[in-house]
Amino acid sequence: TAATYNHSGGTLSIPAITRDAVGGGAGGGNGILNFDGGILQITSSSFTVPDGSENGLPLVTCNIKEGGATIDPYGLAVGFNVPLRHSGTATFDGGLTLAGTNGGGTLTLSAANTYNGDTVVNSGALNLASTGQLAFTIGANGVGTRLRGTGTVILDGTLVIDRTAADLTNGNSWQLVANSTLNASYGATFAVSGFTKNGGVWTLVDGANTWTFSESTGALSLQAPVAASPYSFWVSSKGLDGSAGRDPAPSADPDQDGLSNLLEFALGGAPLNADGSLTQARALSIGGTPYLTLTIAARTGAHFTGSAAQVSDVIDGVTYTIEASADLSAWTVPVVEATGTEVSALQAGLPVLESGWTYRTFRTSASLTTTPRIFLRTRAE
Repeated sequence: TAATYNHSGGTLSIPAITRDAVGGGAGGGNGILNFDGGILQITSSSFTVPDGSENGLPLVTCNIKEGGATIDPYGLAVGFNVPLRHSGTATFDGGLTLAGTNGGGTLTLSAANTYNGDTVVNSGALNLASTGQLAFTIGANGVGTRLRGTGTVILDGTLVIDRTAADLTNGNSWQLVANSTLNASYGATFAVSGFTKNGGVWTLVDGANTWTFSESTGALSLQAPVAASPYSFWVSSKGLDGSAGRDPAPSADPDQDGLSNLLEFALGGAPLNADGSLTQARALSIGGTPYLTLTIAARTGAHFTGSAAQVSDVIDGVTYTIEASADLSAWTVPVVEATGTEVSALQAGLPVLESGWTYRTFRTSASLTTTPRIFLRTRAE
């Protein structure tokens, strides 16, 4: 069976890690070393960890849990020849910190490490050998594993980036290596797993997404497709391709009916066919009381509020405003959205709308009985 040593506090000062061969010693064979806090101080430059590389010899598995691992080279040039593995129950483990006493020292990682917490180098030097790997896990924009600190980092090995949980929003970026504070250098054998190098830039095309890691900045960035806006989709569907008489600009009026493309889009119009009015204003008896009403085609899901004018939240890039006035000067007469069977009947008699628009009817709060001279208008911006 494998013996286990849990290092979770204090300082363990040793020249080497040893383990009896298979079948020998208490427990026999392989062992497990769990880092969950505390400091491992290495006091010999010939430090090694049993790696099971020869038949019959033991293997010591080294795990990093939430408490992390701190290694102090004690001013020496030492190597860690087995993988430091991700362990514990959290998404990110506690990572690795290089501590520096007795003059700092250099720690060389030469195995395929899978721990995914931060690697922190504030004194001495960390060398990722050509055979070594560092694992990075990224998530939301800017959130993920980092190699950081103020010490020296020599990168001759490979960065392995887990993008499974990454936020795939165009323009997102992650600072993997803190070039601005570290003394970082990238050697001739440095690589980013799965990426192709061009100068100091590493690129991976993954379907529609393009990932880029820059040695000059230490940052990973994402270029992803940007979904077409509803207005852009509408422009394309209506044939506004930019050719003569088909200007797609929101302010343009290709059919010269006095309605801009934005207003045509907002009210479900046809930008290449003069529409005239896109609204329906009429007197309507609601519950036996006559009101002036205005019916518009609004983007489906538009939410209107207001104590005077009815103003929508921004929807698909459009804000609707429905206003009323008694003199065409002050647009301050209160407006409410009209409902009821009379309104439903009114809307049912109007032309069928394209998908994406819904009829909405508004009325003045004052009836035509009390305020016979009144006006309603709509604005879309």
